[in-house]
Amino acid sequence: MHTTTVTSRGATLLGVLVGVVVGIGAFNGAADGAVAVVDFELTVTKAGSGSGNVVSNIGAINCGATCSGAYADGTAITLTATPAVGSQFTGWLGPCTGPSTCQFTIGGTTAVVATFASPPISGKPFDIDGNNSTDALTDGLLVIRNLFGLSNAALIDGAIGLGATRTTFQQIQGYLADIGPMLDIDGNGQADALTDGLIVIRYLFGLRGGPLIAGVVAPGAIRTTAGDIETQTAKLTLPSSFPSNPISSGAYSKNVAFALNDGMTTSYIYVPTAYDVNHNTPTKLFVWLHGCGGTAAGDIWSVSPGGAQSWISITVGGREGECWNVTSDPARVMTAVAYLKTRFNIDPGKVILGGYSSGGDLAYRTIFNNSNTFAGCLIENSSPFRDTGSSQAQSLAAVNAGGWKFNVVHLAHLQDTTYPIVGVRTETNAMIGAGFPLSKVEVDGGHYDDAGAIENGHPVPGTTADLISILLPHIDDGWVGPGGVP
Repeated sequence: MHTTTVTSRGATLLGVLVGVVVGIGAFNGAADGAVAVVDFELTVTKAGSGSGNVVSNIGAINCGATCSGAYADGTAITLTATPAVGSQFTGWLGPCTGPSTCQFTIGGTTAVVATFASPPISGKPFDIDGNNSTDALTDGLLVIRNLFGLSNAALIDGAIGLGATRTTFQQIQGYLADIGPMLDIDGNGQADALTDGLIVIRYLFGLRGGPLIAGVVAPGAIRTTAGDIETQTAKLTLPSSFPSNPISSGAYSKNVAFALNDGMTTSYIYVPTAYDVNHNTPTKLFVWLHGCGGTAAGDIWSVSPGGAQSWISITVGGREGECWNVTSDPARVMTAVAYLKTRFNIDPGKVILGGYSSGGDLAYRTIFNNSNTFAGCLIENSSPFRDTGSSQAQSLAAVNAGGWKFNVVHLAHLQDTTYPIVGVRTETNAMIGAGFPLSKVEVDGGHYDDAGAIENGHPVPGTTADLISILLPHIDDGWVGPGGVP
């Protein structure tokens, strides 16, 4: 702690009052009315196997080289962590929690820990021994022993599961150090054995609701209900969505469409303002397939309204100006999605597929055979089975063989002669009868209309306008597919 002197000639009484209010013990009552102002030390410590930089919005911290500084009481601080290439910032401990920017107000000597992991965390974060499962008597035990301060052989004795890929105490200790901030389950800025450690091991033993959190939520926690604690812990028992080859923020611009080649196809990507450039926050993905004669380069703007857009958009390429091949092109779609997940942090439970006309045919063919990859689909002027190259029985059987019944919003134009409404109703009703949560939207319009075209005796908004106003809002309906956490 440091003190500096602020003078205000003739303000002796005011100086006394200020000194009392802010708790300053030393007031110089000389003629100049000197008031002692307290500076507190802020220290940033970097932890983990990775590397990166931490900078403050004001003052000297650039850690890097300068990892501490003195700040006046009441100063609002923002710390930003940027991982080096090949590293992941896994979060803060201290006055902040989680991997976003760290914002707090100086009120005393403050210590902040910023953790960087290299390589980035893959698999399930709470799979401590790396055997692709999360178990109370192995992973849970390793977590709570670590939080109690055990190390070396005492940390791992009898707690390594079958098939583990991390088996030595050095490997286990290093991994636990890398995920240290993730162990702060209740979000009070500290990872503690008798709060967070007990929550982890109780959760892995199957406790939920009141029994999960009874007596173990720390003072100052930001997650205090059973629901919040369960959601946070569940995320850490699922595979990490952090990209294995994260794209540099300098390689693209937000709100500007850019081409990305996955080795099979060049697709077009749009990244919204809300995306976390450090890739720490899982984001929804909307995958769009153009109709016959359309292009990925053109359609990217139709499915990317910008502004408060909450999703990354990708329009899959490979058939510019053509119709899709429903037999071979599902591989293009799945390759494009898989590759994008290696470059951006895509929430695996919040990938939504969509398409118009021939693109709708391909979307249905793809999602019926890969339903566990998608939360749902948004379709315009197509039909679930007719032109997909797969019969109704085959498509439904593909889901029943191990997939899940995905969400659907199907938009049909009543004057569409390419996909007549009678046939569309028959096929969408068959999906509803099979248990799919499918919502039908039927409006006036032909197969393709420009804005203002006359259908059924009146102007219609147009095919693209209907996509934007009717279908795109459903991306924010809260759908969660397999592998996702609400």
